[in-house]
Order: sequence, then structure tokens, then C-alpha cells
Amino acid sequence: MRLFAWLVMAWVLQVILWPYILVLGLYQGVKRRSFTSVYMGLLWPLIALGFYVYLWKAVSDAISVALGGKEA
Repeated sequence: MRLFAWLVMAWVLQVILWPYILVLGLYQGVKRRSFTSVYMGLLWPLIALGFYVYLWKAVSDAISVALGGKEA
């Protein structure tokens, strides 16, 4: 249960920080006029979004199994 609480806390934190990471990364890339910086500014939010989707799937499967449904 402790691991689940940590995962939920990480999910909430990354949902809150995701827009800031995106905006700051893009701002730094445009400011430096560097394609690589813009790319990296987009890469980290996409990683966070992938984690969000993965966590959503894991939690929804866990809830389904807990309610007596089939395992995914």
C-alpha cells in the first residue's frame, strides 16, 4: 500500500508540474535558438505523459481486479 501511495503522489506531482516543464523547456529552447534545446524541452513532458498513461492503465487494472473483474 505504501508503494501505491508513492505512485499516486508522483502522479499528482507530475500532473501539476507537466505544463511548467513544457513551457519552461520550450522557452529555454527558443531563447537559445537551439533545436536541440526545444527538442529536450518537449522530450521530458512526453516522458511524464507516458508515465501518466502507464500509471492510469495500472491503476485502472488494479481497480478492475479488486472489484472482481478479469485480470487484464
